[in-house]
Amino acid sequence: MNSFIDRRALAPVCASLILLLCTFNLSCSSNPCSPVFSAAAKLKSTNFHSFGSAEEPDGSEITTENILINGTAYTTDHGNWIVNDSHDEGIDGVLSRFKTSANISCRLENTEVIDGENTDHYVTEGKWREINVHGQYWVSKNTGLLLRAKFKSDAGHGVKSGVSIRYEYTNITAPIVSK
Repeated sequence: MNSFIDRRALAPVCASLILLLCTFNLSCSSNPCSPVFSAAAKLKSTNFHSFGSAEEPDGSEITTENILINGTAYTTDHGNWIVNDSHDEGIDGVLSRFKTSANISCRLENTEVIDGENTDHYVTEGKWREINVHGQYWVSKNTGLLLRAKFKSDAGHGVKSGVSIRYEYTNITAPIVSK
């Protein structure tokens, strides 16, 4: 598998997975996790800087940073910033691949303080195809923005992976892009 593509797609893929839960399985307006879906939808139009790490099935870890500012997406590739022209394509690609319903439950777990902000902590659990999935989302009570997200999947036969993403929304500036 090409880890360059994986790193570039990490944030949009995770945002897409959140949206998929709503689009293909749950009614957003009546769902206990509708604030999570709203927060994920805001990621396409809100400037942010995200810091992510993914644990691959072989135990290795990939880290990435992503910035979305004024509609332009940037990501790190081997320590260098590049413009991510496939930002929207990554989201659209994931949506087209996940046309089957996921059997996912969602609940408000508790409230927590994350980086000095009061958040609602949501948990999702279930299956997509034959893969067990578990997600956690921390949504700011003040702004409705996603502050953190964690995902774990277990495809069986020892094939497990996990992703953790932290979002920042203040003092976002475009990085210096490598040529």
